Amino acid sequence: MNYDKRNISTNELLGLLHEIDGRMQTYLKKPRLYACGGTLMMLKGLRETSKDLDFLLSREDNLAVSGIVRLAELQQNVRIDLFPDGRLLSYQLEKYWEGAKPLHCGTRRLDIYGVDKTTFLVMKLMAGRQHDMEDLQKYCPPGTVPREAALQRYADFRVDAAHKETTEKKFFSHLDTFCPR
Repeated sequence: MNYDKRNISTNELLGLLHEIDGRMQTYLKKPRLYACGGTLMMLKGLRETSKDLDFLLSREDNLAVSGIVRLAELQQNVRIDLFPDGRLLSYQLEKYWEGAKPLHCGTRRLDIYGVDKTTFLVMKLMAGRQHDMEDLQKYCPPGTVPREAALQRYADFRVDAAHKETTEKKFFSHLDTFCPR
């Protein structure tokens, strides 16, 4: 897949969600997409663009939406990452839905949720890039998430052995900034 995609604006994100929603068949259960990272910030009005769209979802919901999402991705020349069962590149969070809140995006066949602030914070700290720290300043300024909650949520992540040391270093190098002792 070509990852040289263009940035996506908030209006385009909402349009894509409506496009995907409109192509969905009627299912007994509405698929749930859990926005995280820059996607969540866009839906909360804290960021205007993102290089990609990131959603966590169940394996069952991934089967229901992945074909439609890929078609929209190709037609619109954007990158949409779906992470079934909370499995990202180097770690997994099985209970990604804990504390998630519905986001009202006007979709009828999709339920869109945002991961909770603690999960958002931990994911950004684990990534540890400069723009992640900037995102945290906007969405989870220092002191917003209690330190114990962040540590407990971090313990819920299963990090691949090959990335454990690096991920741990990133997480703890900025923890004191955002979750003071």
